[in-house]
Amino acid sequence: MTTAERLRGSLQQARNEDEVVATLQQYVGSWLPSDLEKLPDGCRDLACPDADAILALAVHLTTCELKYHGGSETAELLQELARTFVAAAVRIGQLRPGPMSPLRPSFA
Repeated sequence: MTTAERLRGSLQQARNEDEVVATLQQYVGSWLPSDLEKLPDGCRDLACPDADAILALAVHLTTCELKYHGGSETAELLQELARTFVAAAVRIGQLRPGPMSPLRPSFA
């Protein structure tokens, strides 16, 4: 199991949005500058001060991943980032009450 896979498991254990944010900030802080430099220019700012920033970055990084047509190492880094931010976004959605929450489907 990779570090990112373990982290995504930890995200599922988060009890509130603050724990999701803290977990993701720790993950982002673990990235080496040399790995961040390999990312496309528009995909290097991974600041996630709050849950809404995580939601926006999940969409942005997924878009970056889908649009990227370069080397496989960078593609793998983008894929890891996108999957991790999406996992955090999903957990935030589960924690937030509302019509689009998986805990309260809008069609129910």
